[in-house]
Formats: sequence, structure tokens, C-alpha cells
Amino acid sequence: MQKKKVIIIGAGLAGLATGIYARMNGYEAIIFEHGRQPGGVAATWKRKGYIFDGGIHFYMGYRPGQPVHELYRELGIYQADQYREMDIYARFLNSETGKQIDITQDLGRLADWWMS
Repeated sequence: MQKKKVIIIGAGLAGLATGIYARMNGYEAIIFEHGRQPGGVAATWKRKGYIFDGGIHFYMGYRPGQPVHELYRELGIYQADQYREMDIYARFLNSETGKQIDITQDLGRLADWWMS
């Protein structure tokens, strides 16, 4: 019997996770990536003496008990001591009005902003 195969386009977190889960379930996985290295938005590269860090700087839901914690653990990217606690993940500012929105892990605070 011929082994089942799956072709995956993109070697970012989703593509690599798909490849790992395919292998765990008996599939041969072939991953195609247009970049020079895997990693997607979590990749870092060097060019002309500079380091470009296009990567994500935080993982949402990494704590045990959170929805994606088990995924990070199974993929081997969870390390308890590597995460930095962040209150604000991003801030958007309207330079004309001065109004800003903070993207935060506190969903109540975010909801309050939307209602104001």
C-alpha cells in the first residue's frame, strides 16, 4: 500500500504545524517555502551586516490552560522561561484626533474602549 502524502504551501507556524501533525498521523509531508528559511512571520534574517527581525515577539495563549498552549507544547516551541509578560501587544494612534487603542490581553478593557 502506498503511503499517503500531503503537500503544504508555506513554512510558517501553520505550515510547520500541519507538517508535524501530518507525520504524527502517518502521512508523508512535503513543505514548500518561497523564502530561504522556514519561520514565516517568526523569521529573522541577515542582510549586508544588519539583522532583520520580522518575527512575532509574543505568543498569545501560551500559558497552560489557554487554548493554544497544547499546540505550542506539541510543536516544541513552548519553553516556560522564554516568555515575557506583556500588557499591551500593540497601540494604534490617530494622529489627527489623538485617540488611541491598545490591543491588550484584558478583553474587558478592549471592550470598554470600543464602547466609548
